[in-house]
Amino acid sequence: MAFEDHVSFVRFCPFEVTSYRVLIYISLEPRIVCGKISNECKRKECRFLLVRTHLWLSGRVQGVAFRYYATIKAKEFGVAGYIKNLGDGRVEVVIQGESESVKRMISWCSKGPPHAIVENVTLIYEDPDPRCVTFQVEG
Repeated sequence: MAFEDHVSFVRFCPFEVTSYRVLIYISLEPRIVCGKISNECKRKECRFLLVRTHLWLSGRVQGVAFRYYATIKAKEFGVAGYIKNLGDGRVEVVIQGESESVKRMISWCSKGPPHAIVENVTLIYEDPDPRCVTFQVEG
């Protein structure tokens, strides 16, 4: 079941904060916490910032299990999106989630797994997609 199927009231409020394009989701459904269904939230109103970034990584980033480790880290940090190898030797990563979790994932991607050598990171911020709820390997 999709995230929006569980939300009884959502207000989108776009604004700029230190170059992050963010949306504030305000849910009156007490089980929605950071885009995940949880029975732990006892508050009547749960808030979180949803941030989406698009990264292109170059260097020794293919053939080093980058996608495998990124999937593990995405689950650890609680972010959604995708990762895929590109034909030109780069890796493309889209990360979406709570602001701090996205920052942690970006930081990890800029270093990569043990055998990777990330030489360059190109990053842009995009409008979040509320339908993006899992992290997947593509391509």
